[in-house]
Amino acid sequence: MKLTRRFAGFAALPAVAALLLTGCGSSDASPSTETRSADQSWSYTTGYGNTITLDHAPERIVVDAYSAAALWDYGIRPVGIFGYGVGNPDVTDHADESTMTVVGREGELSAEALAALDPDLVIGYGNSDDPTRWTWWDEPMGNTVNNVAPFVGVKFSGASTPDVLSEYASLAEALDGNTDTAAAREGKEAFESGAERIRTAAAKVDDIEVLALNGDSSELYAGTTALAQFGYLKELGVKFTGPGGDKGWADLSWEQVPDYPADIVFQFAKSAEAFAASPVFVKLPAVTANQVIDFDDKRPNTYANYGAWFEQVAQLLDQARNVA
Repeated sequence: MKLTRRFAGFAALPAVAALLLTGCGSSDASPSTETRSADQSWSYTTGYGNTITLDHAPERIVVDAYSAAALWDYGIRPVGIFGYGVGNPDVTDHADESTMTVVGREGELSAEALAALDPDLVIGYGNSDDPTRWTWWDEPMGNTVNNVAPFVGVKFSGASTPDVLSEYASLAEALDGNTDTAAAREGKEAFESGAERIRTAAAKVDDIEVLALNGDSSELYAGTTALAQFGYLKELGVKFTGPGGDKGWADLSWEQVPDYPADIVFQFAKSAEAFAASPVFVKLPAVTANQVIDFDDKRPNTYANYGAWFEQVAQLLDQARNVA
């Protein structure tokens, strides 16, 4: 195993034993593309403002499922994948998982499997408290991973959707991906067109309020504008109701739902079956008026995917009426 050539600023350690650990996750710095000197060193500054430096351009990368989807369309081909969404094409989108080694699922990671891939970089959602580790890893696991290869944290918590997508594009460019293909341009145009349609529609229905729900018969959560996609919809003029807060999800009970009258309900896609069996949900004014749309806060981080969803949101806003 060749760890010593990988990066500057970290000590190489012997191969670590397999670990299965779980954990939990700002600066206004903008990510920068790579820089290379005559000796072919490589560096990248993340959206958090920290800089990763290698003695050569990275060739072997391991990514979380969200990053796999975001980077694949730019031509980036990871050797490994981990995290929530592994095995779910609704998350990984076009990324071909059969070409990657799974080194972890959900919040778990096999450090031994990661080390065996001999990666140059590990990429995933960053942690606002420590951008050098994945948002769901605890500090010991973060340290373990960084002893194998430096972690590049993509800023997503508290960031607007356009900023998240832009950072992935910058990272792809730094990794020698192509962000100027016809498909990439079309995807970005669809995103911008959909966003403008939402802005126009929201301005015409400024008394329409949205409640985002996720859960089942026993647990219920309200999505808040701390989530990137809802924060951006708020920027575009969409009005949200619910308990709010500075976390992406706020605890809610079915008994409390009527306290937040809504004209439109965003239902978490995987909650649809459970919600259909809920006597409270099916009687909500927005539901009886058929003003419901699916959402997924873990949708692929691509302009094209968001552009398609934005069109659906805009269409619903165009047709929505005040029913709460």
